[in-house]
Amino acid sequence: MNILVCGSEGYIGSHLCKKLADRGHEIQRYDIKLGSTSFPLKTDFIVDLIALPRVLDCERDQQLAYQTNVETLQQIIKYCKKQQAPLLFGSSVEVFGDRYDKISPTDSHNPKNFYACTKIIGEYLTRTVHPSIVVRFSHVFGEEDPYRDRLIPQLLNTQLPIIYNSTEKKFDFTHIDFVCDWVVDLIEGDALEGKTFHQENVVSGYSFTIQEILDVLGKKCIVKHDNFRKKIEIQHQKFHLPSHPSRHANIISYIEKMKD
Repeated sequence: MNILVCGSEGYIGSHLCKKLADRGHEIQRYDIKLGSTSFPLKTDFIVDLIALPRVLDCERDQQLAYQTNVETLQQIIKYCKKQQAPLLFGSSVEVFGDRYDKISPTDSHNPKNFYACTKIIGEYLTRTVHPSIVVRFSHVFGEEDPYRDRLIPQLLNTQLPIIYNSTEKKFDFTHIDFVCDWVVDLIEGDALEGKTFHQENVVSGYSFTIQEILDVLGKKCIVKHDNFRKKIEIQHQKFHLPSHPSRHANIISYIEKMKD
């Protein structure tokens, strides 16, 4: 199958392209980092992973967040309809607000930040494409994470990590390989058979508090109370976690294997 991956050079997009190519699909890449300005003449399936993905960045520049997360999707949807090709849209469990534990794909939206609002708009726009799939990602981690200050890289690689607001909130952390395998299975599977729309939360089913992860690591942390951390400088750079040959959907299992 000829698959167009929009946002192909991002963290999830780059790993997904490799997975799809390994499964024998022909991949077409679309990304601002490649200087992409137009869509290919023909494709069989479209994946949209384009986003300003970080809550903090979206709060700082809401206009850019809307342009990136919503207006770009509108252009992709026009192309989808012209191609009469299915669309898979990458959303986030942030649309459910503070709930990260035991969430269902059909649970009500309850956004707590601008990033989540743009994703909800994206989900409703995606429903105008027949057929289409919405997948909601949940705290993706793994090797070669491009954000040094993201939660898991910071916990693993900082002696005294800084945690904002609470160490007792539960999170469902999902490994990048687990996420990409799930998406590939959706693209190749029969989720859309007899339907015009399908939605899934890409979650491991294992939820842990930050404190539980700190306990496994034998670390303490600094807790600060600042919702959007506007005074913290964000460093966008490649940051490598220790590499492992197999994926671990369970973050605690992943960390324990690293310690061995």
